[in-house]
Amino acid sequence: MQADLHTAGRLCARHLPYLILALAFVAGLYGCASPAQSQPAPPPMAAIPAPPTAVPATAPSPAETLLAYAERVRSLQPAELAQEINGLGDPQDSTRQMQLAIALGTARTPGNAARAQALLQRVLAQNQPQAQVLHPLARMLLAQQADARRLEEQLERQSQQTKDAHRRIELLNDRLEALRAVERSLLLRPAAAMSAPANGQRLTP
Repeated sequence: MQADLHTAGRLCARHLPYLILALAFVAGLYGCASPAQSQPAPPPMAAIPAPPTAVPATAPSPAETLLAYAERVRSLQPAELAQEINGLGDPQDSTRQMQLAIALGTARTPGNAARAQALLQRVLAQNQPQAQVLHPLARMLLAQQADARRLEEQLERQSQQTKDAHRRIELLNDRLEALRAVERSLLLRPAAAMSAPANGQRLTP
């Protein structure tokens, strides 16, 4: 019996390291199989707004360009306006023809108004696409020039009528003054006739 116990003890001592390794392996498996401690979920990230898309700048239309030109020309002094007109010369392009018509219309002289009207009619006679875009503005400028010309003619007629009325008044004043002179001369004649005999009697010896 003691021999059996002694043999069993030696067997346990011999296989003890293997038992320890087996237990460690089993403990490792148990640790891996145990559920991991739950962690709080990270807060959701705020949505970053997309940057606004830049709106591409659109080029001004021909009509807008001419309206801006009209605003600039209106502020010019007479000498500067004359220089601007001379600088445009005799343009063949429809846009420059419109610019010259605007500058001439701003000068407000009879000869320039006639030239501006002729230029606008030349633009209306053109059938190219770049000219057709300007047709509405050309017609509007022609209508404005016609209205301005009618107003100028009315002012000229009124001015002439005023001058004629002043001339008639001056003529009537001259005639009235002449009548008054005749009246004064007639009043002086009887006094002279009455004083003549008395003087004659005193001169008789």
